[in-house]
Amino acid sequence: MEIADVRNLRDVRLALDPGLNVFMGRNAQGKTTLLEAVALLARGRSFRTDEVATLVRRGAEGLTARGLSRSGERGTALEVEVTAAGRRLRVDGREVPPRSYQGRLEVSVYSTDRLKVVRGSMRERRQYVDRQAAALWPAYRQALREYERVLLQRNAALQRSGGDLAAWDERLIAVGARLRHRRACYVQRLQQSLAAGFSPRGERYGIAVTPVVRRPRITYGIGTL
Repeated sequence: MEIADVRNLRDVRLALDPGLNVFMGRNAQGKTTLLEAVALLARGRSFRTDEVATLVRRGAEGLTARGLSRSGERGTALEVEVTAAGRRLRVDGREVPPRSYQGRLEVSVYSTDRLKVVRGSMRERRQYVDRQAAALWPAYRQALREYERVLLQRNAALQRSGGDLAAWDERLIAVGARLRHRRACYVQRLQQSLAAGFSPRGERYGIAVTPVVRRPRITYGIGTL
């Protein structure tokens, strides 16, 4: 992995060993920034901010993060470049759109900020499920994009009081039901992994899809039971 001009990291090159890698150092030396660069390389964005331009080191014209993702004998070269002109994503040297970049290297971030998945709004948990399921199943990502597109068009029809609102409502219900079913399938799969995985003594972890009585929506619970 190579990192250039990401926050306070001017030029960093490292080879990660299989298994556990530990980074130690004093405060404000760039440990979290290094993890942020890994997330940037995997997702094309930071887990600390939505404004990727703020990651560019002061005085630099842009940043780059490059890495080689290996799965068995197969390797994929990933690269993220951020300049004043915007963000560019490359796979094996070829520039690609975000939808073709995502899912090639998955990471999970755990920090105190991530507790909002447990304690935050339902939207945080829904986005968590959507990100993980979309990485596992490309068809899920397509269903999510279709739902978001129909939702925007339905809301636009609502604002203009259009006569086609009923048609968009029907369409939204149809695509929403398919997406909800896919979410439930992923939640069930994740729950099976949580039940069979490691947990500290005295602790159990679970996730479930729970219908809300009297309100036409689905809530998701995730956390320590």
